[in-house]
Amino acid sequence: MLGVLTAGATFVPIDPEYPLERIEYIVQDCGIRHMLCHPTDRQMASALQNRVTISLHDISSAIDHGLASDFATTMFPSIAPSNLAYIMYTSGSTGRPKGVMIEHHSLATLVQQAAECTDIRPGGRHLQMLALTFDSALGDI
Repeated sequence: MLGVLTAGATFVPIDPEYPLERIEYIVQDCGIRHMLCHPTDRQMASALQNRVTISLHDISSAIDHGLASDFATTMFPSIAPSNLAYIMYTSGSTGRPKGVMIEHHSLATLVQQAAECTDIRPGGRHLQMLALTFDSALGDI
């Protein structure tokens, strides 16, 4: 997730435990073209046709072989503060889940404010306690 953000791209957290219908809806609704997943989640990702599924293991291997910059440039060619940072989907209590879109500059402001308010410095530690599919988790991250 941090690598996707660093590349200036957008992440959409999807819990592999979600029902496949919800996962398919989210993928279709926000137009996911690439999916990063843990190797054990490939079955879920492979059920989503016409998407490029990239294992986190494959990315780790690319980094080990010095191919990370080529990989990032190919996947995420343009970076701007107005690019979407993430799309977080609601619980869907009104029928269909809705995607809430947050841009990089907004997330950067949140991170800066959180660091100032909590006095977290390089080398400091903070316990991440919330699920990645919950918007408030970004404050922990």
